[in-house]
Amino acid sequence: MTGVNGPDVEGIKNYGKCWYTFPDIPASIKREQFRQMLNSRLLGRLRPWGKIVFVYKYLSMLRKKHAIVKKCAEERGISNKNIVNDYAGIVSGYEVSIGMFGREEGYALFGEMFLSIGGKEMTWLWPGYEVFDALDDPFAAIKAYWKAYLDAAHDLSLIDYEIVEDDRDTFRTDITYSAYDDLLFGVGCPELSSLNSEAELCAMKTSFSSSDIVLTRKSALPNEDGRYAFVWKKCKDNKEWKCLEKM
Repeated sequence: MTGVNGPDVEGIKNYGKCWYTFPDIPASIKREQFRQMLNSRLLGRLRPWGKIVFVYKYLSMLRKKHAIVKKCAEERGISNKNIVNDYAGIVSGYEVSIGMFGREEGYALFGEMFLSIGGKEMTWLWPGYEVFDALDDPFAAIKAYWKAYLDAAHDLSLIDYEIVEDDRDTFRTDITYSAYDDLLFGVGCPELSSLNSEAELCAMKTSFSSSDIVLTRKSALPNEDGRYAFVWKKCKDNKEWKCLEKM
């Protein structure tokens, strides 16, 4: 991997950490999650009584789904209670949404809310690109930071990954296993894995790409080989940037 000043990149916010490195979600993030939920179009479509019904159905669903997600996680060797709680909540919210609005509209409304909340979470976790841009070699710093993030997730048995390409202009990492996708497929909600991936990609583009460092993802869902890829390329000109953005 191209060298980068170690102390510089290691001093960046939350270097070497992933979302589940933290034992508890910060109170500020919980408040923001709640605010995003209240302001979502999902709840905005409901009258006051409908919101009460939604919450009641959600809490009832949560009790059922928590047991299912916990069992599914144990079968996969996932012991982190925050992961179980998060994904039980995600699946429950989704099931209630499609139950009240129908599958197509419920997915769209829930997905919009999920991406909004997920984006705020990752903005808290990851720095903005300008932090990398201030270093001598932003591209090398991004690579070092991203690898440290993957290592943190790997240490918690949340992902497996490999670096497929790493040179002066290209950096590709393949995710060969994702516990998040595994859980969602295991509980019968594979369509939610694409939302997970989209939320992560949107946040990554804010933090780990710029006008001359373009990030693309090979596919929203794992292909038949069980992997998907994130690819960064350094662009030589604006024309190349536009071509990469369309990939």
